[in-house]
Amino acid sequence: GLTASITPKAITVSGLSATNIVYNGSSVDSLSGTASLTNGATSATDNKYYTGDTVTLIGTPTAAFADANVGTGKAVTISGYTLSNANYKFVQPGLTANITPKALTITGLTVLDKTYDQTTSATISSMGSLSGVISGDLVTLSSGLSAAFSSANVSLSGGVVQAQSIVLSGLALTGSAASNYTITTPTVSAKINPKVLTVSGVTVADKTYDGTTTATIAGGTLVGALGSDSITLTQAGTYSSANAGSGISITMNDSVSGTGVSTNYTLTQPTVTGTINKAPLGITV
Repeated sequence: GLTASITPKAITVSGLSATNIVYNGSSVDSLSGTASLTNGATSATDNKYYTGDTVTLIGTPTAAFADANVGTGKAVTISGYTLSNANYKFVQPGLTANITPKALTITGLTVLDKTYDQTTSATISSMGSLSGVISGDLVTLSSGLSAAFSSANVSLSGGVVQAQSIVLSGLALTGSAASNYTITTPTVSAKINPKVLTVSGVTVADKTYDGTTTATIAGGTLVGALGSDSITLTQAGTYSSANAGSGISITMNDSVSGTGVSTNYTLTQPTVTGTINKAPLGITV
């Protein structure tokens, strides 16, 4: 006699959705919605069961991606279901979801303060460390990271040097798991301190006692100015005492002027001394 086989008809669930997740090193996903089976089958391939049959879902479903890596529209497989009717078999409903990259932060990245040098160049003193990497993942910060001040000028507020923001370039991740992460740019700041100017070669003309502290300043060359900065030195000073004597200290009140000079430079007053000679006495005989 002839024999034949009757194979179970494939049916699937509806009403379930897979959940988008942020990369966490695991392929486990979660489901939302209420699972249901649809009757009213009209063909062997419509994933429905035939009217008149009783078919229910048994078990607690779990969901998983094929792997834990970041991706869009990744297939999600449901397991844990069985059917109450052996004439049917469960097939996957074709769910998909996304795994998006995990954001990492950098802690401890620092930049050195510097003295004004007309440039925005900055030196990273510590690369810091990545925070948020999942245990076992190989992820490091790229060695191509560089830094620059947002301005080449000293930032002052109320005469006090202020830290200014640092612009980071080449911020990237390397390592076998790098594609599963993004990096959040850290907020970093540092100071550009004013450059110190000095004055050399200052001389003070000796004078004869005249009852005043007036001094005649000569010579004087500005030391420390950077090439393209146009700086004008104005010299002034007075004797600290009007009385005759030698080695009398001069109270210098030099000043500098020019575009950006008051912000980017500080002037150290020179140390100068002078002589006030005694005035001859006029004697009338």
